[in-house]
Amino acid sequence: MEKGSIAIEGISLTIARWDGDVVTIAVIPHTYAATNLHSLKPGDPVNVEADVLMKLALEQQRKQDSGLS
Repeated sequence: MEKGSIAIEGISLTIARWDGDVVTIAVIPHTYAATNLHSLKPGDPVNVEADVLMKLALEQQRKQDSGLS
């Protein structure tokens, strides 16, 4: 859900862009330095959690896409 929030490794981040397959986040330098994000490498496994509002919005979107209002 574009402009929603997502937690990566327990760090709550704002989604900058989402195309359905790829999530782009913007991380401010302080967050990057003060968390373990700076130690991650491409391909490292991470814990990802979406906020509850994002889950509800996606559920509503799926219902609309399938014709179930």
